[in-house]
Amino acid sequence: MSDTIATIRKITNGFIICANDPAIQKANKDPKKPYRNSSVEYTFDTFEKVLKWLKEQKDNLVPEPDSTAEYANSFDEATATEK
Repeated sequence: MSDTIATIRKITNGFIICANDPAIQKANKDPKKPYRNSSVEYTFDTFEKVLKWLKEQKDNLVPEPDSTAEYANSFDEATATEK
């Protein structure tokens, strides 16, 4: 699992923050709903606005889900012999 909760990129006229939307991640756990990419981008024209947004959102930011965790033991389970 990645510990990254957001990335900041410098662009010509400002900054882009890429973060995961917790509401989309929650909806992705429902097998009846279609999967959506939870990565969203926010643009800001000054670094001060980036910092303000990060301070406001710090409790809402969540790491990217580990898509391999569900299958971590799959090989062992598939090759285990029943006793």
